[in-house]
Amino acid sequence: MARISLLAAILLFGSLTCAIADFTLVDGGKPVATIYHLDQEGGAEIAAELQHYIEAISGARINVEEVSLTQLVEDVGGASVMLLYHEEAPGVAALTTRGLPAEGLQPDGFVQTCDGRSELLIAAGDLAGLRYGVYDLLEQLGVRWYMPGEMGEHIPQKATIAFDEFQNGENPDFVLRDMWLAYGQRPGTENEDYALWRMRNRMGGVKAKMGHALGSIISMEEFGETHPEYFPLINGERTVTSGHGWQPCTSNPEVVLIAAAKARAAFDEDPDLWSFSLSPNDGWAGWCECEECVALDPPEFQQDPRHGKARRMLVFANAVAELLEETHPDRHLALYAYAPTVEPPTDLKAHPRVAIAVAHYGSVSDKLRPITDPNSPRNAGYIPLVEGWAEVTDQIFAREYYTGLVSETDGLARVATAWALAEDIPWYHEHNVIGINSEALGMWGNVGLNFYLAAKLMWDVETDVPAVLDDYFAGMYGPAAAPMRQYFETLRDIARERYLKGTLFTDEDFPPLRELLDSALTLAETDKQRARVQLSLDHFGYVLLLRHMYEIADADSIAAVAEFVEAHPDSLGFDRKMHQRAIKPPDRTEVPTDLRYEGPQVVPASDEAPAPASFDASPAVRGTSIWLVVPEPGATFDVSVSPRQMGRYMEPTGADLLSPSGETIEVLNVGVKTTGTISVEDAAAGMYVLRMNPGRMAAHARSTARTFVLSGASQNFVGPTPRLYFLPDPEADELQVRLESTPPGETAAITVWDPSGAEVLSGHTHDNVSVVAQTFALTDANRGAWSLKIDKVPDGYIEDALVTVKGAFPYFATDPARLVRPVQ
Repeated sequence: MARISLLAAILLFGSLTCAIADFTLVDGGKPVATIYHLDQEGGAEIAAELQHYIEAISGARINVEEVSLTQLVEDVGGASVMLLYHEEAPGVAALTTRGLPAEGLQPDGFVQTCDGRSELLIAAGDLAGLRYGVYDLLEQLGVRWYMPGEMGEHIPQKATIAFDEFQNGENPDFVLRDMWLAYGQRPGTENEDYALWRMRNRMGGVKAKMGHALGSIISMEEFGETHPEYFPLINGERTVTSGHGWQPCTSNPEVVLIAAAKARAAFDEDPDLWSFSLSPNDGWAGWCECEECVALDPPEFQQDPRHGKARRMLVFANAVAELLEETHPDRHLALYAYAPTVEPPTDLKAHPRVAIAVAHYGSVSDKLRPITDPNSPRNAGYIPLVEGWAEVTDQIFAREYYTGLVSETDGLARVATAWALAEDIPWYHEHNVIGINSEALGMWGNVGLNFYLAAKLMWDVETDVPAVLDDYFAGMYGPAAAPMRQYFETLRDIARERYLKGTLFTDEDFPPLRELLDSALTLAETDKQRARVQLSLDHFGYVLLLRHMYEIADADSIAAVAEFVEAHPDSLGFDRKMHQRAIKPPDRTEVPTDLRYEGPQVVPASDEAPAPASFDASPAVRGTSIWLVVPEPGATFDVSVSPRQMGRYMEPTGADLLSPSGETIEVLNVGVKTTGTISVEDAAAGMYVLRMNPGRMAAHARSTARTFVLSGASQNFVGPTPRLYFLPDPEADELQVRLESTPPGETAAITVWDPSGAEVLSGHTHDNVSVVAQTFALTDANRGAWSLKIDKVPDGYIEDALVTVKGAFPYFATDPARLVRPVQ
């Protein structure tokens, strides 16, 4: 928060009820002052709200009167609380008559001054600033709004309200301070209560539009039939489509003109609109491949359909901004630096009216730890992005996710983001970020602290966080503060210790957490305190039922979640809107009908026995995959499928096993934390085919059959792999091995061994190198089984690693004795 200099004034809010104070609003429960407001929009409403809370604190109903600016300036007489704002400049007309400068007042800022005798003035340059000045005064009196609605309100009781002389002026530290609820509007009063809570906690700021927008600027409905050239050229054809997952041809001059015209119309319709969004549609793919668009990409990304698209988007935004200079030189255009557009260009500056919203998302996002945490390799990849964009523009916003980004089965961890943002928001301010726009979920039983801390820090980055935490837990929970604080801090500690290292929560974690909640419920004294603890109990119970549903994926577990949600129709402990929109019962995941093995029949390539450990080893494969089983005729064998959870995604894995004749033996639908197994007795001669579909997740496959391979020369592995073997094609002259990862943030290491066991390649990807590849000449001496292994880079983060092998049979096995060769 930027302090406004007011005649070397000193802030005396710490002694608001001091006995020596001369200016008194309420004395022993009796009103002794009047609230005056101007005939301005919102003036009466704000005065009535101040009147309401003073009465709630003291029992005294202070009189409210409307007066003219002249009356206010010339002194209305008597003990007075005066409220006004002046929209021009912005400035405050009554300040100069009291020797107070107004030139330092910014939008949303306010001034408070009390002469210690007969007058308390709250003034601002706009309506929002006047509201914030009143709410700040009430907070100094001990009023709190910890969460939306009456449940979140804390009102102290005082029979006398008096003030010493003081002067205070404040401007917010960010021009935009927003946490908006994802998945659309909440029901009636819930939505209204949240809007009021945001305002009372001084969230707000400029009206900035920056969301995914290109699909509404160039829509299929408006231009699909008449102008296919506005749509992306993909694989040599114009793709006319709608929704997300595609982008217009931004190098087309007519598309630039259309975007400028729609921006002008938006600005003309809404004089308060600070920015018009030019952000790409959501998704990684669908970028135009025309010669003009590709030429705008940095050379290293021109053959990459999913990365490095920020430069072409900035060229587009700059062109639109130039057209707006003539008509709207004081307005802005906003552009997401997100996913394919996250890498800042190094040879191009943004137009002064182009703002960039850098998304703290994906492979450069760890929301459970601070950005500067040395134990967070993901966040380490985010820092150079913010710094890089700072070289491009001084209009940077942070696009954040302050209620965490984890799966709902790990939803208890979301509160850890509260402690992360307490360090991140001041870091943003130090790095010249001007506004924060955060997506959020209304799970008040878990992330209420996230909202509250974010609001305080977005207004004032120098907020005393330990003091706010003490106040929050004492005010929210009273005698139950200690177990509730321990509950949330335990969740924070678990999340920080285990995130990105494997399982976040185990079944052993939950009983002691439940004991803390039960203890808090017992200690709570008032109905309001008990209701607040119950919110966390509701969220805790909801998450545990979700975990069971996705782990087991049976009818009973699905019904239990539905019954719980129905039994808690009004609870704010969990986000019912998010539940309706995002939580889907784990229906059967079908294997796509077009997922077929179209290669030749295969037979074992070796008569040797595999090492026993190879039967347990298995890489995690993202997306659909095909595995081939060649058992000994008459033998009994199993195949098993184990899903691997990926981030927030929780769908089951579908799989089926086809016999050598192509008949379906059995179909599996495997929950996230379970393993599905198919057993075959008296195996037929020939090749069995296992097909897997883990949806957006990954899955492992294993078999007790001696011969078992993953089919396909290109595979998207997740995390480190066991050593994987492959055979050169006898007709190939060379062998090429390629590793690709997704920078910035994700890295991977690869080691390759030739048939003699000699290490012939060791390399890794990093932020500036997304591909490691090498070609080897094949000779008679090296046509045996080669192998490779994917590993984590020290101090790096590994998730997806795309491996492609050319010049070999397209099969991978965990032991050379399990490999196959095509039937000649």
